[in-house]
Amino acid sequence: MDSLRSIPLANVLFEAISSWWTQHPLRIACILAADTTKAIVQPVARRNPLGVALGALVLGGLLVWGRPWRWILKPALFAGLSTQLLSKGIAHLPLQSWMSTLVTALQARKPEPAPPAQPQANRPPTR
Repeated sequence: MDSLRSIPLANVLFEAISSWWTQHPLRIACILAADTTKAIVQPVARRNPLGVALGALVLGGLLVWGRPWRWILKPALFAGLSTQLLSKGIAHLPLQSWMSTLVTALQARKPEPAPPAQPQANRPPTR
């Protein structure tokens, strides 16, 4: 994770997602569900690991059959995330360096002078 965070754009993305998740209403429910599952499943897994493996197989099959990602991944869900990503991205843009790069590029692109006109030979005008 630390090597991914060293990439500037990935760091902005991680910060935006984490700030979005800290404000999301399902965060508390997910934390409680994870703690409860750990408290209940861990002792059962120690006594009967095969039963937990079969239960995971059944639960995985139900997830594939139900396809919850089709109704969970709605555009309204990401409306808050996209604004967070945009605001974090704009806040972390090195505006001064972008402006200096743009000015340097524009100054380097001076218009080329027109080629010198070639003298025309003494030809009679065509009618």
